[in-house]
Amino acid sequence: MRTDPAAVLHAFLTSVEELRGVMVSGSMVGRKKGQASLIIDCSGGYRTVRDRCDRAEITIHAYHSTQSETARLAFTAREQLLERLPGRVAGGALVLDVAEVHMPFPLVDETSGEFRYVHAVALYLTEASV
Repeated sequence: MRTDPAAVLHAFLTSVEELRGVMVSGSMVGRKKGQASLIIDCSGGYRTVRDRCDRAEITIHAYHSTQSETARLAFTAREQLLERLPGRVAGGALVLDVAEVHMPFPLVDETSGEFRYVHAVALYLTEASV
């Protein structure tokens, strides 16, 4: 497979109505302090079936202006990923399943001092047929 799992997650998260107006990115470039954001960080994975299926682990950093808003954003993203993404095509891949590596937990950003929740998921992906 040659599909970028970050692109799959980005395509899905930016299509979710409840997350409209939230910055979804693979970096902090252009982000303002306190801005509602989901930062996607690919952290590993492996091939599960030769030429057919990858398992990608992705860590998601949620930021917002208050701790309660940050928690709400993180748990909204979690719900969407676990309940709506499996079985969908996004970013050129069919997402077969989404497994939770760990649920969102608070972890203040040491650089900016901002509220942040961190969680991780594993995506099971195969290329979408045309």
